[in-house]
Amino acid sequence: MLRDSTWFLFTLLLILPGCTAPAAIENVESDESEIPERLNIVAETAHRDIDRVETMDLLSDADGENTMILWVSTGCSGCHDWTERIADEMRNGNISNDTRIVTIHRYPSFESREDVIDVYASSNSSTESLWPVLIPFEGQPAIDVDKNKETEIDYSTAFETPATPSFTILDGEGNTIWKNKIAVLTGDYFLAKGLSLAALNKDYDILHLISDVVQRMVEGELLQIEKTKKLDLTENDYFKIIKFKTSSLFQCAFKVGAMSAKANKKMTDKLSEIGLLIGNIFQIKDDIIDYDQSFY
Repeated sequence: MLRDSTWFLFTLLLILPGCTAPAAIENVESDESEIPERLNIVAETAHRDIDRVETMDLLSDADGENTMILWVSTGCSGCHDWTERIADEMRNGNISNDTRIVTIHRYPSFESREDVIDVYASSNSSTESLWPVLIPFEGQPAIDVDKNKETEIDYSTAFETPATPSFTILDGEGNTIWKNKIAVLTGDYFLAKGLSLAALNKDYDILHLISDVVQRMVEGELLQIEKTKKLDLTENDYFKIIKFKTSSLFQCAFKVGAMSAKANKKMTDKLSEIGLLIGNIFQIKDDIIDYDQSFY
């Protein structure tokens, strides 16, 4: 059984923002039928007292308990936010220190071990993890629990190339009981539920706004994919992408809030403009942090 504090953590992570900057492109070709049903990871830790061991066998350390894996990269502002928030909730007693959380570094191919330690395992960092940090090497294989041996599959591929930040929950036997796809479907459910409530209350203006912002976000994503493949991104393209993918969402949230509060048109338009500007500022800073963490 999962502890109440773990359910609190699930809810917390569902409402926290993630990284909205363009994700790293990975050409991963794998036959999903080759991926074992039960998985394990054995990887080097950050070598702190809280990491317990220098090399951790995830399932052995779990001793039959469920483990929440938090996937991170060093330049991901969403990863920083999730780590800070979880640590704060632990300090405040809202999440038990006994809750099994393990941070696993996602991108060893272009982020060094030293970088990971500086961000997530240093007492001088505001994003220090108060739980074990695993730092696999590039190409480190996942372990097939049933065969009790290493596979030929990279650990990140075995766990369906998780985004950062995201989380996976393994039970004590290596079965995945929560993963990225479930989180995406949960988000889709909340969107559908919101649209259903708006229709039920005959809030047709709000329905129109939400439908429009979903369309814009999809258009922005398609434009980003196109530009990523062609490598011909211009400044105008960049601002169009962030306006559609991020700023339009902020703008919609501000405008819906104003409409729900029965604000007049002048106030609603002002809040809509403020939301658009804040969305631009948020995304630009988030993208800068991906390249230079001194701006964090």
